[in-house]
Amino acid sequence: MPVTGFFAPPQTSRYALRRVHVPASLLAGPVPGPAGHDDLVLCDLVLEGGTVADIAAAGTVAAELGPDLDRSLVLPGMLDAHAHLDKGHIVPRARNQTGDLLGAAAASVPDRAARWHAEDVRRRMEFGLQCAYAKGVVAIRTHLDSPAPQPTITFPVFRQLRDEWAGRIELQPSTIGPIDILMGDEGRQLADMVAESGGNLGSGTRFLELNNSPVPPEFDVVMDHIFTLAEERGLDRDMHVDESSDPEARTLIRIARMAVKRRFKGRILAGHCCALALPGDDGCLQGRRHRHREPARGEPLPAGARPVRQQ
Repeated sequence: MPVTGFFAPPQTSRYALRRVHVPASLLAGPVPGPAGHDDLVLCDLVLEGGTVADIAAAGTVAAELGPDLDRSLVLPGMLDAHAHLDKGHIVPRARNQTGDLLGAAAASVPDRAARWHAEDVRRRMEFGLQCAYAKGVVAIRTHLDSPAPQPTITFPVFRQLRDEWAGRIELQPSTIGPIDILMGDEGRQLADMVAESGGNLGSGTRFLELNNSPVPPEFDVVMDHIFTLAEERGLDRDMHVDESSDPEARTLIRIARMAVKRRFKGRILAGHCCALALPGDDGCLQGRRHRHREPARGEPLPAGARPVRQQ
């Protein structure tokens, strides 16, 4: 009889998921049946030791080996590349009154100062991991609020949870905060903590103590220093870039040019980039071609790009 609703996989090293739909594009080798109009193949999956051992035609695997899932869709586990597990589930006690980024900061910053002790952080992060696991997430990169003294509280909790969830969800940390926090001794200590935790050196692109519109000249000096911290420790970078509705927020192109100039060997993830959606003529990186070549007349642009006029 087909299984309906949620089910627990058989607790054996070898079992089958029978009569499941799998996208044909995900199947290696011969397809065990015809693909429908939606590119789905009905088949039986045999799993052994946590990996797919065989893909057979639907209905050919013995019923006692596993449940009939009645054409349920089977997909690879999901990866969440940008989470904030330490910020989750504070709404009942710290509601965003304005529904925007400033309101989120106004709610979370005092809540962090007053309540984010180790047990509170662990409880909320654990619940977030349980929710993610229930929905098929197998890997999460989470930003962890990094203004002092929070990293000394959160990072040990993170490392403990990572060990406890090993084999279910792979966890990777990244620092986050105003770029000021990566200056001086605090910055070096944070970078060392990231290196010890196998994480990424992250930050925003705004200063806590300076006017950020337009981008101040100090930005290049501080960003150059952060690149040095990453290079000295072999760290990749993960930043909240131009997370603003300010048309003067244009740090993405400066970061890209700096990385090219330095021949930075690590990876850089530039998240958010909200200001790219704002109208303007500089367009930052959108629509630009390799080696800064402008599109030829009539040449199609990449998906999601728009023509750019340089001033």
